[in-house]
Amino acid sequence: MNTKKNKLKKELKDIVFDRDAYRCKLCDDGSCSLYLYHITSIEEMPEGEFLPENCLTLCLPCRQELTLKKQPKNKKPIKTAHANIVYDPVHTYPQNELYETIGMSSDRVQLLVYLKSLRQSSESSGIKKSVLEGQ
Repeated sequence: MNTKKNKLKKELKDIVFDRDAYRCKLCDDGSCSLYLYHITSIEEMPEGEFLPENCLTLCLPCRQELTLKKQPKNKKPIKTAHANIVYDPVHTYPQNELYETIGMSSDRVQLLVYLKSLRQSSESSGIKKSVLEGQ
């Protein structure tokens, strides 16, 4: 990973962790290691990689649970690192439910990604920012 991408990732992590008050958005734990989690994967939405509205703060056990739910490898319930959470392949967190934990929706994030791409293409083509924002 190049230096610019590392810097963007660190800035994104700082913004998201600060917004989420340095607590896991699913279990509210703030006493363990925290991770940045992309609600819509980078593979599905590459333009959302550095978009805070596409990320939330998770502890390792909740991150493991969501990762298992995205890619279930077996159909039997299994215990995760949280003693009180059992992975159930039948129940998953819909993306909108995850977006709601940070006051967003998948539609709004898609709109933000679209606006970001418009802004970037206008900057490269010389269109004034004020025109894009309707000013």
